[in-house]
Amino acid sequence: MTNARECDHQVHSGVRSLTMGLATAWSEKERDAYVACMQAKGYTEPERITKIDAAQRQLCTAIRLFFEEREDISIFALASAAQELLRDLLKTRGQGSVVMDSAMIRPGRKKEFRDAMKRPKNFLKHADWDPDGVLEFRSQSVPFLLLDCVDMHGRYVLKHTHATTLFFMWFSLNYPDLLLPGTELAEHVESFHKESPFTEPRKDLFLEVLNRAPERGDPRPLPLG
Repeated sequence: MTNARECDHQVHSGVRSLTMGLATAWSEKERDAYVACMQAKGYTEPERITKIDAAQRQLCTAIRLFFEEREDISIFALASAAQELLRDLLKTRGQGSVVMDSAMIRPGRKKEFRDAMKRPKNFLKHADWDPDGVLEFRSQSVPFLLLDCVDMHGRYVLKHTHATTLFFMWFSLNYPDLLLPGTELAEHVESFHKESPFTEPRKDLFLEVLNRAPERGDPRPLPLG
């Protein structure tokens, strides 16, 4: 607050207080001078983030944590936030999650998958009606949540990041026959399986490649194909 007040006084020569300055319209010159003063003191302007930017960052960070074999609950919570954003974004185009909005899991495993997905997501978001609740969390659900997010992200931006590409390859090695044949997602996973240079699903190998990507694998969309 001290730095902000100093910059305000510098811009307005102490004529008006910071509170008064915030309550009245600033000229473009005043605003630029104030920003320059604050930046000189180590502050930066607020970052402008779109919904897809937020979802993409959450997803790519979750994938990195997954390959680093970090805490599953944290990965799940982060990926769940990305899933909600991506699903809402796709709904504006008349699409949705191939996991939650259509039949893609083998009939005998649908209930297992849905139960594993819904309860932990709600548990990690709310505590108003069950403050003493206890979650029986299944870490096996994490890669399936990530798969749903990776698929939705790809369909929304029509591109893949280094992280999402690597996750598709990892998933294809671990679950080559899980998805129903003939579905779009199953064919997509199969195509990544054929193109993958990996022969074993060791996470440390995928992390090594991710670390060599530009910006250490930060979200940078790559053209499909």
